[in-house]
Amino acid sequence: MVGHIIGKPGDMPEVFIEIDVDTQFLKRLVGLKDDKIQSIHEGEILLVNIGSTSCGGTVVNVKKSAARILLKKHICANKGDKIALSRKVERNFRLIGWGSITNGYETKNEE
Repeated sequence: MVGHIIGKPGDMPEVFIEIDVDTQFLKRLVGLKDDKIQSIHEGEILLVNIGSTSCGGTVVNVKKSAARILLKKHICANKGDKIALSRKVERNFRLIGWGSITNGYETKNEE
């Protein structure tokens, strides 16, 4: 049941497939000395952890510290929820930063 939520109808968080995130990044990768973290870019695939669930997401748009991420599956979350962002480095996902959900969309936005 990891990643699933149960509750009363009307009291549940919204369901999103695309989210806007206010991001912050670490200065370097955890466990590696000289690897500085490059900023994310459009088209990049990240691992996004929201609550107890994790899913892949593609960066759709980046503006300064804000990013829009299209998720691979729908997630149930509140605006303001904290998330963790990981990038694939060599063959493993490494934590690169975190953020909070500023907005979410139930369908893919065409901008």
